[in-house]
Amino acid sequence: MRLAATCQTVQILLSLLAILALAAFAWALGFHASPRLDEAGAMAEASAVLPGFRAQSAVLAENGRGALVQAEDGSLAAVLPLADGWVVRRLPARGAVQPVEAGLRLRLDEPMLRSTILRIPSPHPDWLEGHFA
Repeated sequence: MRLAATCQTVQILLSLLAILALAAFAWALGFHASPRLDEAGAMAEASAVLPGFRAQSAVLAENGRGALVQAEDGSLAAVLPLADGWVVRRLPARGAVQPVEAGLRLRLDEPMLRSTILRIPSPHPDWLEGHFA
């Protein structure tokens, strides 16, 4: 009986050790890093994901963790971080961007993502000013 309990304890400890080793290996490979954007990357991401969206310019959030992209027709798209990649959403219409103390509040009007704050520093580009609520 005592031998069985000892074997179970050793098995649990070895399983925990294996989990820790796999987590350390993934971290060493770089899976702990958050994605970063540059203007060209934000524009390419929005153009690739949204049908008919032809990116013209972009403004990045602090530390590259998101962006607002303007299309040739004047519409806006938000490029937001999600896990190790990006989620791109078209902003509904004019008035979907509101300046707040922390940056810009974006109204996305989606059931699971009503709004979000993107830390875009001032001064804002002229093309963005026309979209403020």
